[in-house]
Amino acid sequence: MSTNQENQGEYCYNGDLTDEWKKHVEELNKLHDVIYPSVLEKDTRGGWKRVHPDFPDVAGVAPGELDPGYNAMEFVRKYQDQINPDKANREEKSALDVVQATHKFMGICVNRVKIHDLYQTLINELTELTTKECNSSVVLLKIKYQKTKEEKLGDQIMKMFTDFEEIKSKVMETMKLFKNASSCLASEEGLVFNKKFNRNQFTNYWRFIEEYKICGKTTETYFQDQEVLWTDALTSLAEQPAQVQEKMVGLETIMQTLVESLSSNKATDLNRLKKKEVERVNRKLRVFQELCGEAEDTAEDACLEELLSMVNEIKNAQRELKEAQFNPDIDMSEETKQYINGKSSLIKELNHKIEVLKKMKEDEVSKRKNEISANLRSMESIKLLPLTGAEDFIAWKKNQLKLNSHVDPYKKAAALLSTIKNQEDRQMLINIDDWAKMLALLNEKYNHQEKLVPALKNKLEDLPKADTDDQMLKNHRATINIYEQLCAMSCKESFDGTVVYNLQQKMTAGARKNFERFKLRRKEMEAMQKDPNYTFNATDNMSEASVDVNTNPLELKVVDKSPEVRRLFLLFIKEECKLLEFTKEETCKNEILRVAKHCPVCNSVETHLNNYNKPTSSIGRCPVFRDMTIDERKESAKMNKACFICLVPGHSAKKCSIDSNCKRCKNAKHHPLLCGRYLSDDVESNDGDYKNTEDDETVSDCDQ
Repeated sequence: MSTNQENQGEYCYNGDLTDEWKKHVEELNKLHDVIYPSVLEKDTRGGWKRVHPDFPDVAGVAPGELDPGYNAMEFVRKYQDQINPDKANREEKSALDVVQATHKFMGICVNRVKIHDLYQTLINELTELTTKECNSSVVLLKIKYQKTKEEKLGDQIMKMFTDFEEIKSKVMETMKLFKNASSCLASEEGLVFNKKFNRNQFTNYWRFIEEYKICGKTTETYFQDQEVLWTDALTSLAEQPAQVQEKMVGLETIMQTLVESLSSNKATDLNRLKKKEVERVNRKLRVFQELCGEAEDTAEDACLEELLSMVNEIKNAQRELKEAQFNPDIDMSEETKQYINGKSSLIKELNHKIEVLKKMKEDEVSKRKNEISANLRSMESIKLLPLTGAEDFIAWKKNQLKLNSHVDPYKKAAALLSTIKNQEDRQMLINIDDWAKMLALLNEKYNHQEKLVPALKNKLEDLPKADTDDQMLKNHRATINIYEQLCAMSCKESFDGTVVYNLQQKMTAGARKNFERFKLRRKEMEAMQKDPNYTFNATDNMSEASVDVNTNPLELKVVDKSPEVRRLFLLFIKEECKLLEFTKEETCKNEILRVAKHCPVCNSVETHLNNYNKPTSSIGRCPVFRDMTIDERKESAKMNKACFICLVPGHSAKKCSIDSNCKRCKNAKHHPLLCGRYLSDDVESNDGDYKNTEDDETVSDCDQ
């Protein structure tokens, strides 16, 4: 087996270029960790937002350092069919995330480098152009030529002019390419192609035209000045004596034609530019008038954004028209000038309305923020779940991913550590401040099927045997919860027939019978739905569908019916949960009544009877209570929270329905057994009288 074949299992890339893949993964991670912090800018959440405006002219990074990362991205895109992200290790996953998140930024960086190279080419050509310009050397040659009329001097001036024109044509072509490249870059970055899309002239064509200077002049002014100088120099060549003209008729004709052509073209261009400028100002004036009229009509009902847009448009138009007033080529009437300047009052009115709307919006936003803040403060904070072991790891991990939203890495790690209740885990994570690394360590320990599934099944085995419906309801709910956790881990098959059988043994005897009856009825119902001709054979008391004729009775192989058993069991316990929940309140009431009938003094299971042989809750009918002294009775009544008037536990004397005084002393409202005139030796003698009093009858009514 070759080395490449041995290494294929170690990477998510399954091609033959594993060595190149490993190198590209390293370059992508280096790109993210070392180069991008200087090249890209981050947003408030820590993600990459955009390419740095000054790139490729940023400190610490040369444009060529991006080449390995760019080649790595091209490799990933070329061989993406041979890359399986699900099998990627940590470094490969990080590299693939870099490609996914920043391939657009890499394209912008590459184009930035190209346009920067084009800019350097343009600067070099402009520098070369200055060496061929019409300068003092050309002026000196012109003066010598005018004095001597030597043909060689004229040829030299012509050659210098030709060289200048050749380089100038190259410069103009490069400037055209630079403009197109700058426009494409602005479009790729999602920005408007104007002088604001980038602050650097090596990227923004409009910045270059405005800021780059040749001998202190812009490129446009420089070219115009050179055209004037060269026209003057070439005109001097046409001024020759008659004898020379006879010898140079062809050259003179050419030169004269060239000069006339240059002068004529220049005059035509100037007239055309003047005409265009006048037309532009007239159009701008009409637009300004329409904007002002629209603002006056709609300002009252306009929103804040509309007013801001109106003011900006009116201001820009007014500024251009005011500048046009000082242009000597434009004849503007005084009435028009007064109209333009008078609209400053309209701008002030709009600005006042904008300030009012801004104040209202700020007040509304502040009120809204206060409401949100008050609502957040009134809400109870959601606590992070604790981690005790493998059985609650999945729920804990989801809780951490969803709720541990601290921005500060240290606080996020501290919040995770506070949820760890297992001392071994705390020792493993102590002094580690990286939340992702802490989570990775816990994943390595717990996030394994062979640990999580047994832990959940152990929880099922630890469920207590149900003696009551309430306990059985709790067991069913716990079972459904654990089954859902197994499904989330794609391990529902581990909830097999053995688990179902063990859970059956934890149910009450009646519930087990109900489950068997449920399975039979469910199978019959499903059989009837599948086969309309399904019948019940009364002769052998067996359903025809219950016997599988295709099954060989001598077959030793055990058929796994776990999926069917699991399905029926889950259906049954879900229905049981609904029934038990529906009858839970009634069961609780019966239990409370049953407990309430027990005597709290003698703990007798049987309730005491009153004179009419009806059950009563009054502890005054308890023989143990009667044998106590008065002080002991008062203490017992107080301890059992019994009413001092009727001796029924559960309410106070203030809420008692009996409003008559004691039948013995007639002086106060209390039970005769708590009266000071009731003596222990009078129990027998007065018992008959006491039993016949209305007090006990009233007590019975109160108890009911």
